[in-house]
Amino acid sequence: MSPRVSVLMSVYNGESFLAEAIQSILDQTYTDFEFLIVNDGSTDGTAGILASFRDPRIKIIYLEKQSGLVYALNIGIEQCQGEFIARMDADDRSMPMRFEKQVHFFDKNPQVGVCGSWARFIGIKTGNFKAPVTHEEIIVNLIRQWVIVHPSVMLRRNVLVGHQMRYCSDFTHLEDKELWSRLIFLTRFHNLPEYLLEYRQHAGQITRSHGERMRHLNYKVRTRLLKHLDPSLDATLETNPTIRRIVENRPFEPADLLRTGFDWFDHLRSVNQRTTVFYPESFKRTLQMWQSDLVHRKYFRKAFYSLTDLRDYCFDSAKPFFSTGLVVHLKFIMKCVLGWKQRPTPNSKMK
Repeated sequence: MSPRVSVLMSVYNGESFLAEAIQSILDQTYTDFEFLIVNDGSTDGTAGILASFRDPRIKIIYLEKQSGLVYALNIGIEQCQGEFIARMDADDRSMPMRFEKQVHFFDKNPQVGVCGSWARFIGIKTGNFKAPVTHEEIIVNLIRQWVIVHPSVMLRRNVLVGHQMRYCSDFTHLEDKELWSRLIFLTRFHNLPEYLLEYRQHAGQITRSHGERMRHLNYKVRTRLLKHLDPSLDATLETNPTIRRIVENRPFEPADLLRTGFDWFDHLRSVNQRTTVFYPESFKRTLQMWQSDLVHRKYFRKAFYSLTDLRDYCFDSAKPFFSTGLVVHLKFIMKCVLGWKQRPTPNSKMK
């Protein structure tokens, strides 16, 4: 009889933290699982660490050479037998009751297909990450933010198999968010509001070392989500460079007008009121946050400030002062009056 949960981990040269990651799975209070570990051509001590575990639930898949996370996960998905697939990374730690709580939630909520959780950061960065909880909040925040902690996820295997879904190699380094952008309109998502994962941050992490590629991939995912609301988005991005920079999350050019961005947000809000592609109140809050971010990018992230900046700010037709807090507003005025200049950092490049 197949276990209810298939745990899927890929590892490449992960000897530093692999043993504690594996042990955190073996220590789960929920025990009806198989544990598939794909050794993606590791050349360090990973193989020896894997061999040291004798638990019969562990099944190791060896790849002769490194093929990448996307390929390794897709190979693993093909071998999963459980009703649910639980992701896990080789450098994180799952809390003992993670599986028990996620399986229980699925049993009580058959309409949900993907379930993550909150996470605590460990390693070079510490703190807590509280992800949006409900499907309505997750779907709108997915447009702009990190809303699902990949190694905290458990999902129904039939959601993947039934829709022939796999991770996409074109989105390496953002394969999880790209998959969510396809699944989000096919099933419901949920994050348990509990810290069920310790998520490691370290210097060699992919998300910290591929900035421009990540920006481009996020842009592609963002446009895919927004096109569910506005099918004409491609034409808008082609003809309006300001909106394209907004969607790409790039700095404003001097000629870019806030009014252009604000009018576009009003257009999206109006379309969504008619179509309800996104939950209206959640979408409204997301646009408000995006609008506030535009004001910061246009006026509040400068190397130096002048009275000219204050004049432009005060007479901007978009009335940006209504999108900022009073403290931020007053700080900006003081910087402009005093001609404040940002101190160069040791890594600053002088032109």
